[in-house]
Amino acid sequence: MYNKIFNFKIWGIVMLPFCFGCQFILQKESQPLVFSVMGCGPYNEAAKVALKKYVNLESKEESDFVAHLGDLFAGTYAKEMITYQDKGEKYYREMAGILSQNHRQPTYVLPGDNETIDRKDPEVGFQFWHTYFDNFHHKVKPSWVTQQQKGRKENFSFVTRDVVVIGIHKVGGKVMEGPYWEQTLGDAQAWIANNLREHSDTKSAIILSHAGLKGGVFKERLFESVKAYQKPVIYIHADGHKWFEKKYDEVTNFYHIQLDLIYSKNIEQGPFYPPVQFTITGDPKQPFRYDRRLHDKEWHDIKVE
Repeated sequence: MYNKIFNFKIWGIVMLPFCFGCQFILQKESQPLVFSVMGCGPYNEAAKVALKKYVNLESKEESDFVAHLGDLFAGTYAKEMITYQDKGEKYYREMAGILSQNHRQPTYVLPGDNETIDRKDPEVGFQFWHTYFDNFHHKVKPSWVTQQQKGRKENFSFVTRDVVVIGIHKVGGKVMEGPYWEQTLGDAQAWIANNLREHSDTKSAIILSHAGLKGGVFKERLFESVKAYQKPVIYIHADGHKWFEKKYDEVTNFYHIQLDLIYSKNIEQGPFYPPVQFTITGDPKQPFRYDRRLHDKEWHDIKVE
């Protein structure tokens, strides 16, 4: 009896790290990454009511993280803020409060053009954005380490569940020329390339952005990095206000998704667009699934006075 107990204890001590390692590997490979993402809004008071409910519902979900892809308020506000006594800071503060209300998941926020370059005083907009959203994900401490690009903290990345998640500063604009665009697009492209190269052993990659692929040679260089990575890359952005999914013949492992507005009262456009929940499967044949929650009564039962 003593020998059996003794042997069990020895094997328990010797094998314990190995078993924990096995358990970690199995969990890492078997559990998909689940996250919810939204962008463009709230643009009016009704949308604000809807967003508050969305955030409350998200707090009950099992998503690993949540992301807002920029344009935290309407562009009409952005153009007027220079005349406000507080320069519009209250809008940034209010959105930080709404997005952190009752939430349990780490939340990442990317800059949009409405709160930055579309202002008549963009330097003030950037200052407010950095004040309220630079380290927003720290409000709920994630189980992973979030890296931020040196000199551009809004560009972030992390690895969890064998997926590398990359957030970039890339906003919308009609003319993408000049020093600002050269710097931000160059930094974004470099951040993507470095992360895909550094984490080439992951099973999938997510790129989160406010805007799409437009802008100089951004798309060309992005596709070069995606091809080299070889595994599925899902690029998700807001800005266009209308859902689409695209594939490209020149790079078969790239999936491009544009989100709807967070909320619209135009019946032809909605009328409700909750955050979209994505599941990254690790299956090359079906690398991701999503739930737009378009037919879920709980997400659409919103009373706006």
